[in-house]
Amino acid sequence: MDSEKVNERIYRLECEFNKLNIDIQELTNLCQNIMSIVKREQERTDLLEETMCQICTGEMPNSSSEEANASDNNEVELSDININDSLENLAAYNANAYFSEKSTNIIDAVLSENWSEANRLAKLSGVSRYADNLEGRILQGDYTTAKMLAEQRRDEQKK
Repeated sequence: MDSEKVNERIYRLECEFNKLNIDIQELTNLCQNIMSIVKREQERTDLLEETMCQICTGEMPNSSSEEANASDNNEVELSDININDSLENLAAYNANAYFSEKSTNIIDAVLSENWSEANRLAKLSGVSRYADNLEGRILQGDYTTAKMLAEQRRDEQKK
């Protein structure tokens, strides 16, 4: 009788173990799906920020970006963005003031290690995150090099 109870207990434990394995697999799949969604949302945010920077600088959005992102149905296509509406929404934004003071502001932000402001200004500049200049280095998170480049730019402006 005791061996029968032991066998029944073993069977129940095996069933619980199998159920836990299934739950772990389901959680793993759920985490992978969430990470995929987060990645797509980050790409969408990057694309929108890049487009807004291009609009702010007066450039037309790159058609190559549109083609590269059109393959993924979850991506925002540049053709979906009404540029005229975006420009109207940016009416309060004074682009001329930004460009006349951009260099000084970004230098000040970097030298004071105000990285959130430096990142904001670098994004607004419309410079590629892969550029080998002050704005590009900020967007890459290479703050050591960015600080050196900011000092160089400040020294060049003094001349």
